[in-house]
Amino acid sequence: MEEQLSKAERKRLKRQQLKDERNRQRSEQKAASRNKKFFISGAVVVLILAVGIYAVKQSKAPGHYDNLAKCMTEKGVVVYGAEWCKYTAEQKTNFGKSFEYVTYKDYSENSAVKITPTWVIDGLMYERVQSMDRLAELSGCEI
Repeated sequence: MEEQLSKAERKRLKRQQLKDERNRQRSEQKAASRNKKFFISGAVVVLILAVGIYAVKQSKAPGHYDNLAKCMTEKGVVVYGAEWCKYTAEQKTNFGKSFEYVTYKDYSENSAVKITPTWVIDGLMYERVQSMDRLAELSGCEI
């Protein structure tokens, strides 16, 4: 049958076959590209969800020093500080989210406070940033 086709018809048929092959390859490439985009989008969504779930769990988890901070508050321990003071900020950072259980007052509420932060424990004043171990020792609380 091929012998019966003219040279021009064979060329036309060959061109059509090449065109069909290119179209098929383009279609496959587009499908592969769509699949890749879908996979990447799915992975990003899963990652965002995982980070969100982790953040929510962390925000609800107790702080590392919750027990120490609560015990100190029960015993009447007070820390005097200033919002603008980098050392007060450092002391807060040491406690992390457990600082919400610490009795904190602005230094202006106690005229005896000259340096911030100042801890008042059993009527005695301890100036400057204190370690968690030192606070536990001074207050009689456990970490």
